[in-house]
Amino acid sequence: MEIAVLLKVVPATDAMRFDPVLRAAIREGVPLFPNPFDQRALRVALEMRRPGESVTVLSMGPPSTEPALRESLELGADRVVLITDPRLAGSDTLASARALVRGLGRTGHSLVLTGRSSTDSDTGQLPAEVAGLLGVPIVSSALRILRDVDGDGLEVVGETDQGSARFCVEPPVVVSVGEKIAKPLRPTPEQVDAGRMRAVERWSLSDIGLDPRSVGFEGSPTSVLSLASPAPTRRGVVFDTGSVDERVASALRELPEAAWGSAASAPIRALAADGRPLDQHEMCVLVTGADGHLEPSALPLASGLSASVSPGWSSAIWVGAPPTTGELAMLEGAGLLRGYQILLDPARLDSRSVALAVQRVLEEREAAAAGAFLSSTFGREVAGQVAARVGLGLIGDAVGVERNPAGELLWSKPAFGGGAVATIRSRTRPSLATIRDGVFPNAAGGGPPGALSWEELPFDPPGSSLQLLERTSEADPEFGDLSRSSTVVCVGRGIGGPEEIGALRPWLTQIGAALAATRKVVDAGWVRRHRQAGLTGRTLAPALVILLGVHGAPNQMVAWRRAGAILAVDPDRNAPVFRQADVGVVGTWQEVLPVLRAKLTLLRARVPG
Repeated sequence: MEIAVLLKVVPATDAMRFDPVLRAAIREGVPLFPNPFDQRALRVALEMRRPGESVTVLSMGPPSTEPALRESLELGADRVVLITDPRLAGSDTLASARALVRGLGRTGHSLVLTGRSSTDSDTGQLPAEVAGLLGVPIVSSALRILRDVDGDGLEVVGETDQGSARFCVEPPVVVSVGEKIAKPLRPTPEQVDAGRMRAVERWSLSDIGLDPRSVGFEGSPTSVLSLASPAPTRRGVVFDTGSVDERVASALRELPEAAWGSAASAPIRALAADGRPLDQHEMCVLVTGADGHLEPSALPLASGLSASVSPGWSSAIWVGAPPTTGELAMLEGAGLLRGYQILLDPARLDSRSVALAVQRVLEEREAAAAGAFLSSTFGREVAGQVAARVGLGLIGDAVGVERNPAGELLWSKPAFGGGAVATIRSRTRPSLATIRDGVFPNAAGGGPPGALSWEELPFDPPGSSLQLLERTSEADPEFGDLSRSSTVVCVGRGIGGPEEIGALRPWLTQIGAALAATRKVVDAGWVRRHRQAGLTGRTLAPALVILLGVHGAPNQMVAWRRAGAILAVDPDRNAPVFRQADVGVVGTWQEVLPVLRAKLTLLRARVPG
């Protein structure tokens, strides 16, 4: 088996600065190192390699990345190839995928391994785009990969947003690996000495036979229009004097009205004179998940897109089993007017077949403005493959969208560890975007029963070697539903320890709140992965978020930019989180929460609706 590892050399994000005029990162003087997720993929490849087989590391970047790539040779890779050419500058993920796939054509690729994302962008869309261009299945965020004793077949356990899924697959296949699969290897002094005798190969665009017009700025379907530090939107009023009762009371009085919630606006629809929707303002939303049934988090996505883009309206793409009466009612409640239905046996569903089905819909609706997907593991797989197959611009992990005077959709997303916000335009129509769960509030009441009309499209997907063996869920309903709760309590490492999470449970129930956590809390195993909020987790839009023991770093606070109000609790008066909140209460969470619970419950009882 030929094993290829796609490895990116990334800058140290904490040392990066960006130029808002050039709309690019300033990399001079910034340390470079192999992307940690890709390092894990390399370890898996080296440990999987059998006698007579080879491991090739393939990278793309400027010549300055070569020293960081040498580590792969030191660790035992058979060859390391750097695709480097000045004309690659400005390549987005799809243009990068094109170059890497051409490189794979020269190196061979029974199994392509890579990290699930890179630390400098974290969109996680390149592995799926590579799979789409190769026309092979993909498994994302692998937790474990087992190889058949006497063959090349693989059993892969991939991490999902709600748990895990176990697959069997025959190569060729693309597998991205997650953080938990292994720790990166470090070369020994002896390996470093041996590695000095070997060279990193350099290939140009001519070497891989790639047209320069398909990469770089010219070949990239997306472009960054602006890059700016997020404007401060919170008041940062801190209460640190008086009794705990007085501090909490003062904080609640200063909360914005949005903390008490408001009904979501009804979807806006672009209509012609005869009352029919205008096709050029249509946004097609994939509303089904990996099981072929309704994904509830897609409902606020569909209605929120319609309300955010004026004029605009959303339609549903349904791929899987026939919708139930209850699912139809929920879709109509989200204000959806039209749906495109491709019925498939759930046993035949994988991200590749769904991507082909979505492609079928977009070919039918070529005038549509956008295709939208939840920024989930499954949604990113589908969107990336669609983008690669059709050549469409894909914006990953979007947190907002608006329409400019020319009628183009402009998408916003976090950049550089949450320290900046990028505004991105796609040169293609439709544009594609994965959108974070919780960016838009819950769907408001939509049309009457029967308002949703369906168009069923014939489709017969090709066979696939990827088979689902088992799907497990780590749902913990005792901590609330993050997608639907108007109040969220987010905990950081400052809360103390895992035993404190259990102590919060009754308090969450009493105020009807859901629990979220920072990445460090999740990585420590205190809270399950699907509750992670932040740059590498979920972005949510509750009416009120209460932060406990959260430091307040940009990568944490990006989760709450659309929250109605932020209340922070910390014993340190100078904690950075207070500058990111509307109001702050100085004190330990153990002393503040009992008072906050009582007063919050009383205030909510007085708020109409």
